[in-house]
Amino acid sequence: MAALKYVGVILLVGFLCVGAYQLTTRGEFPSVANKTQAPSIYTGNLLIDEALDRLIGDSTTQQKRLAASYLGTQESVSSNLIRGMQKAIDSNSDPAVRASVAEALGQLAVKDLAGSREIQLLELIRNAYQQEPISSVRRNLVQAAAKLKTPEAATFIARAAEKDPDSEVRAFAKQAMKERERHASDQEA
Repeated sequence: MAALKYVGVILLVGFLCVGAYQLTTRGEFPSVANKTQAPSIYTGNLLIDEALDRLIGDSTTQQKRLAASYLGTQESVSSNLIRGMQKAIDSNSDPAVRASVAEALGQLAVKDLAGSREIQLLELIRNAYQQEPISSVRRNLVQAAAKLKTPEAATFIARAAEKDPDSEVRAFAKQAMKERERHASDQEA
């Protein structure tokens, strides 16, 4: 009976390896084995490092957007992850990718962040917002900031509500401020 267990485990491992190989060869699964260079940002997690490399590197727009989406789902938000996201949003010329990174920042913003990580994330959002020419990406950045709990985020959103060159972004920022205020009053009650 024990021999059958070992054979079953070996078959399962083999099946998983073949499946991963097939996904890797089709470009649907991060491949550490096919790397030709070291990751540009190290988080200590191979999948996160691979996703950051795809986001920052020469991947297709779709791969970059998928990588951003994956990074937004991370439960643990490290300083290296935030630095990688900063590099991705600063270095990418495609507004669709920058919008996806901004959405991922919003997903990370709802995590229970340590104070320094929340400030680091807000700084990333603030810097990206100041450099961003595309209004839809700025709106996503305001939306990400609205999910942060720090009072500095409220100040950032208020400035966007007053000074953004696009009326839709200003209106969105005003709505985000109202929602933050309503949420804060609900918390107090």
